[in-house]
Amino acid sequence: MARQSSDFLSKSTSIGIITTPFKWICIILLIVIILFISSISIQSYFGQEHLLEAELLKTQQVFSSIENDDVPFHIKITRFAYETLYLAIFNVTGIESLLSEAQSDAINFGLAGMLDSFKPELAILNDTLKIISIRIGNISAFFPLLFISISSAFFDGLMKRKVRQQNAGRESAAIYHRAKFWRTGILWTTIFIYLSMPFSIDPIILLIPITLLSIAIFLQAKYLKKYL
Repeated sequence: MARQSSDFLSKSTSIGIITTPFKWICIILLIVIILFISSISIQSYFGQEHLLEAELLKTQQVFSSIENDDVPFHIKITRFAYETLYLAIFNVTGIESLLSEAQSDAINFGLAGMLDSFKPELAILNDTLKIISIRIGNISAFFPLLFISISSAFFDGLMKRKVRQQNAGRESAAIYHRAKFWRTGILWTTIFIYLSMPFSIDPIILLIPITLLSIAIFLQAKYLKKYL
């Protein structure tokens, strides 16, 4: 009986190791789909007037000091994000072909006529994709700072943990688990709120969640179990 239990546990562990990456990929894809649908809905129906122009202006004010002969990295990310979103929403669905080409088929002609009456809404949708792409590019521009900040906080926390080991410092699993919870919450909440904002916002405000995320990682590393 004990042998059967051990065999079952070993098989369950092996299956879990194999399926875990696919499970997380599905979860991330679901989150991304929900995120973009909510962003498009909120900005399309509740956005301020001339939101795209205001977003471009604030982005240029923050990143105008970057002088480089090559195209900056965040601009490349912005273009790639817009091309991908446009391909998924307008090209793959056939909306662009129905609007741009003369349709000889009666069914396609009827669909094109119906879509033609929604041209203002489709234009708003296209502007929304541009806004989301700009904000994705703005987030990517802070990746180097995010990496430096998180790395510093992580290694500083590990050094504090080492001090606790040497000085018999107290354990605090509660702080560790709270920091772990807030780390994930800060990351996804920031992305969701920033991409869904129905009004223009200065990209420099992303420094706030970067700071909070670094603090959460520092606490998580500091209060990691002294003996694993």
